[in-house]
Amino acid sequence: MASWIEYSADTEFPIQNLPYGIFHLKTESPSVARAGVAIGEWILDLSVIQKAGLFHGKVAQTDCFSKV
Repeated sequence: MASWIEYSADTEFPIQNLPYGIFHLKTESPSVARAGVAIGEWILDLSVIQKAGLFHGKVAQTDCFSKV
């Protein structure tokens, strides 16, 4: 399947298998837990997508990515 993100044919996370998870940036202190989606060797930070206004719908109208 075609994707704008390049990934190896033998990756565990091709475009057809997008696992969600929690990650931390090594460069961030203090470390903040973030939700993301793995695509190949990359992680899409869902908080950035939300801040950019790309999520739509009732749940997205709230700050669904706030720290608990």
